[in-house]
Amino acid sequence: TVTTTTQVVCTSRGWRNIFSLPISYDVNMVAQGSMFDATNSQMFDATGVHPEGYNTRFAVVDAEVDKLYGDKIRSYFELRGIELTTIVINGGEADKRNSAVDAILDKLCEYKLRRREPFLAIGGGCVLDIAGMAACLYRRGVPFVR
Repeated sequence: TVTTTTQVVCTSRGWRNIFSLPISYDVNMVAQGSMFDATNSQMFDATGVHPEGYNTRFAVVDAEVDKLYGDKIRSYFELRGIELTTIVINGGEADKRNSAVDAILDKLCEYKLRRREPFLAIGGGCVLDIAGMAACLYRRGVPFVR
């Protein structure tokens, strides 16, 4: 059950609606260096089992993370029979641009991400911001795993 509170504040020229919604999310800790270990199913579990039975995933990956762990990330999903489609983007503050969001949106359209299909964002804060923006613009309610 979701409980919300609503408050209306009247002013001389109108009113203000104030809503309080509960926000919750899970943070699962993983031992350092084991995120993409073949025996760790957390990343696979986080992306869910798809009722349609399709075995694909979409991921936005930070360029530096891809240099260090790209092969491990791809092999992690390959070992589970999952075809991983990735887009690699730069993760600096200067890279927070519409062009980065547009590149992700183009790749999402090419991939044909379904509304309830989660997509992954792997990297630092800027990459997560850019990928989150793209998720919101692509389709309302797209689950976003970071």
